[in-house]
Amino acid sequence: MSTPLGHLGVGLAWALAVSGPTSSWRRLLLGAAAASAADLDFIPGLVVGAPARFHHGASHSIVAMLVAAALALGVSSRRSPMTARDVALVTGAFLSHLVLDWLTHDPGTRRGLPLLWPLSAQRFSAPLWAVPAVSRAWPPTLDWVAHSAWLVVAEVALVAPLVVSAWIGAGRPELPPGPWRRVKGETSR
Repeated sequence: MSTPLGHLGVGLAWALAVSGPTSSWRRLLLGAAAASAADLDFIPGLVVGAPARFHHGASHSIVAMLVAAALALGVSSRRSPMTARDVALVTGAFLSHLVLDWLTHDPGTRRGLPLLWPLSAQRFSAPLWAVPAVSRAWPPTLDWVAHSAWLVVAEVALVAPLVVSAWIGAGRPELPPGPWRRVKGETSR
């Protein structure tokens, strides 16, 4: 599995690619959240003291991806209705999570992803991996910290070009107003 940083980065790149120059913080956050949603299955494992216990379960399936898109549509309000572009954003970002995990080396006992759950219990994994394995040591050890740091560096090297390419391809949209950028005519405090 990829780290949360990798999933967030690819989700941001997808959001930029789908939204183009109209990228808003709402869309960027939606892409990052959808790309990370499958890993919410870590929470029950953390509660019982075994973080990976429920990981790569039903949340890593195509059905879960469709449920995420339906939930996003359900949360849509009249004031800010979701568009077909938003549905494509959620579906593609969630799918990016499945693809990244599929391409990640998985030395665990439950190898692969249950992509066709609940129709099939078969687990799928890529014949060749592009992302090194994430260590699942619990409690974390110094070796785990060193391996994780190396993995984050490797993921940044893989994902940063995607995000930058998507940003350039989106017409280099400006950052929305915030503490990092003043709006024209606004005085600093």
